[in-house]
Amino acid sequence: MTTIDESLVRWCPAADALERQTDGAIFLDTREPPEFYEGALPGALLLGQSALMFDRDAQRPLLDEVKIAAVEARREIILFGNTAGPAGGHCGRDLWVLNFLWEVEQVPIDRLARLEGGLRRWRDDGRPLQPGRTRHA
Repeated sequence: MTTIDESLVRWCPAADALERQTDGAIFLDTREPPEFYEGALPGALLLGQSALMFDRDAQRPLLDEVKIAAVEARREIILFGNTAGPAGGHCGRDLWVLNFLWEVEQVPIDRLARLEGGLRRWRDDGRPLQPGRTRHA
């Protein structure tokens, strides 16, 4: 996979995230299922990095949904992991999944954003978490 030029990546400030969700943005949690089920942003969907790496076919329905939402409905896709900073040690799984969506799934880069500071900043700021739930739970 080609690495995305990070200057193209947009950031979503945590203070704006719930309002953006109300406006139709989709939150994608890029962590592992146990982390997701322990606590996630309200309404977030699980699209874990490991699942994409090792069982992409099982993720196809959600990948198709995300692509349709971004391309046809022009909805924003906001990705998050535990942390989110510039590329490097704190870049997080969200940047990998964002790169995958852009390069492999052809989701337009202007529809993708990273949650600034990730889940850790979200939690540290006292923002709400809820146990992650799949649509079938």
